[in-house]
Amino acid sequence: MLKPEGLEAEDEEKWVKAQNQLDPTEPKLKNIVLDSEKWSVRGVGIEEVYLPIGKNPKPYSKGVVGIKNLIWPGWITIAYGTKTSSLYIGYGHKYKQNYYPCDPEPVLQEN
Repeated sequence: MLKPEGLEAEDEEKWVKAQNQLDPTEPKLKNIVLDSEKWSVRGVGIEEVYLPIGKNPKPYSKGVVGIKNLIWPGWITIAYGTKTSSLYIGYGHKYKQNYYPCDPEPVLQEN
């Protein structure tokens, strides 16, 4: 909402506080544990650790972790080692239990 013009300093502070109460801001990055009901996390092959042959063998894992967002269907993030990749294939609509899209407008006849 646009701020009304001509407000004094005190009124402007009150207006800003009222707007922040109506629409509070949230941090852009949150801990995934705090929003656990919005995410599905699966790991494959994480327990298997391989030990290569050589002078200084460092154990490594070929495990893959997949994170799926339950609010935005079609969004998935995959992590392998230190590499990550995100992919979204969808219609840009949040998940709703009952989703009924609107019918298109009727086609008008040409005069």
